[in-house]
Amino acid sequence: MVGLADTLCVGKFVDRVSEATVDAMFHGLKYMFCYKSFVNKLDSEIVKLNIEKDKMSRKAQKENNIGKIVNDYILTWQNDVEEIQKNVEELTPSCSCIFRLPIPNPVSRFRIGGNAEKKACTVTKLSGTGRVYLTEGIAYLPHVKNIPRSDTTFQEFHSRKDTYRKLHDTLVNEDSPLVHGIYGMAGVGKTRMMEFFCEDAMKKKIFDKVVRVNVGNKNMDKIKLQNQIAGRLNCHLESQDVEHRASQLENSLRNGGKILLILDDVWTEIQLGDIIGTSFGVDTSSTGSKILFISREKVVLKRNKCEHLVEIKTLSPGEASYMFKNTLGPDIINSLHDESLVQKVCDECGHLPLLIHAVGKAVKGEPHNSWKDAHYERQKGKFEKIIGLDPQVYTCIKLSIDNLKDDDAKSCLFLCSFFPEDANIDMKMLILLATGWQLIPDGESRILAMVHYLKISSLLINSGKDNETKVHDVIRDVARSIAFSDSKYAFLQVTCNSGYLPSDANYCTRNFLRLDAETPDVHFNENLVCPELHTLWLQSNDHPQQFTGGFFRMFVNLSSLMLENVNISLQQFSLQPLSNLGMLNFLKCDISKTDVSLFPKNLESLWIYYCDLPRPLDVANLKHLRKLEIQAAKTELVMVPNVISSLSSLEELHIPSGFIYDNEEYHLEPTVKEICKLTRLKSLHF
Repeated sequence: MVGLADTLCVGKFVDRVSEATVDAMFHGLKYMFCYKSFVNKLDSEIVKLNIEKDKMSRKAQKENNIGKIVNDYILTWQNDVEEIQKNVEELTPSCSCIFRLPIPNPVSRFRIGGNAEKKACTVTKLSGTGRVYLTEGIAYLPHVKNIPRSDTTFQEFHSRKDTYRKLHDTLVNEDSPLVHGIYGMAGVGKTRMMEFFCEDAMKKKIFDKVVRVNVGNKNMDKIKLQNQIAGRLNCHLESQDVEHRASQLENSLRNGGKILLILDDVWTEIQLGDIIGTSFGVDTSSTGSKILFISREKVVLKRNKCEHLVEIKTLSPGEASYMFKNTLGPDIINSLHDESLVQKVCDECGHLPLLIHAVGKAVKGEPHNSWKDAHYERQKGKFEKIIGLDPQVYTCIKLSIDNLKDDDAKSCLFLCSFFPEDANIDMKMLILLATGWQLIPDGESRILAMVHYLKISSLLINSGKDNETKVHDVIRDVARSIAFSDSKYAFLQVTCNSGYLPSDANYCTRNFLRLDAETPDVHFNENLVCPELHTLWLQSNDHPQQFTGGFFRMFVNLSSLMLENVNISLQQFSLQPLSNLGMLNFLKCDISKTDVSLFPKNLESLWIYYCDLPRPLDVANLKHLRKLEIQAAKTELVMVPNVISSLSSLEELHIPSGFIYDNEEYHLEPTVKEICKLTRLKSLHF
């Protein structure tokens, strides 16, 4: 008789059930009789896990200390370790109790052995996972946020809305070119506007990543710049070879999604191919990635092939006042009881947001005397001496001047700083002084080129007229500070308001001196000799000057003299003792009472502008004169006959309004005959 178990399929099922039953019985017996070995194995694995846990804790603490963020899965692993340790601790009392019983309970032994094996398996896996995590790294650098470098806040002033909109639209537009640029003078708010855009772009998820690095040095270090970019991308550069690093950065940028790469504080041309790979940018426009250069000089952006340029300008007067008062707060303003002083200090900041904010913070909460001191120091061009003012404000503007690539540009800027505050600087006068003072001896075209260079470097500004320029008050003050302290230029400006020259100025080591005489008859020290001083600009506010004391001794080596608003009242006064004088300029002076003995015999250049002149004007003794220019005389110019023709060395004759002879009517023929005798004449304006 065939049983059910003899059926093939049923037989296999019975065999498997039998095997499972035997295995279960065997494991059950194993747990009952070998439960101590399972517990011991669990203890051993717990010891190993504790070692990994300690390693992980030390590593996590180390990464936290250097500013990294520990990965979430590490925190989960640590929580799992603590949980399993608690479970093992709960199991331990049961084990101890069973071990002490004279006849151990087989059911308890079975349960303890089974739990111990399961927990040992879990502990072993946790230990292995911990070792892998420690090998691969457990933390990462935090995402770089575009935190402002100062605590200023971006304010959407009316004058900047169009500028910001232009920047926003060009960077957001995926079809726009790859490379863009922002430029403007130091302290005007370029970086802050960029930071505001980045914050807005990340909030609206316009870009997947914003990578911002600071170039900051004319002598750019490629390795350092690559390290900055890599750090922002959380990319570990394995090679020290610049080309290999560039290729790795290129791949990292390409694989990073839509990226905005910002190069801040750029001073020179950057070969991006050397930094981030030769082909980055090809087909990049399709991903919407952009590169943004920020510089103080427009020409630098053009050298870096920026296709869209955005200029950041200074605030309007009303906006500057609003920002300054907002920085102070209404309580401070009301406590001073002198809003005019508040406005004066604000005006001294030249509408520059950085300076407005810095000065506002420096004087906020200070007593009235501190405000007066701030106003006084700022007027002297020494705003870096305002108590509490961040020296970085002065330094960042000085850096723009120090980094001018051409010494002629510096000389031109320093000369512009010699002009009065907020003055419209006539280009013709600038050219005259620059060439006559031998600051820029190469001539008109060179000076005009330097003025253009200074304008695109945001160090000079337009005045509204083609033949004039201006220097921003803040730039002027810093330029003066440099020119006064640099022995190469050795500029000096002093104000005399007591009749005597200030005694605390170092005249003996100066090359250029501007003297503002606020009182008549300035007395010059008879014992003072200035062998290095070759240029003097004397401005006298229409006071009659006698040039008393040791004027000629002090300026014995003078080669260039500029007299402005000076009234020479003595007929017999003469400048002939200044035997080295080659250039003499009169601007808005009254020399009508003088005679021919006024002019030094070795004079080579005579420039007279808007002056009261003697009638007739006699310059017959100037046999070495090469340039004569007389413009806009206050009265009709009368010349001595045959004097012009006697100036045989004359190369330039500029008298646009013409002249007459000895109160006679104007006749062209004798004038032409005189001019025709000037065989060396190269330039005529008549």
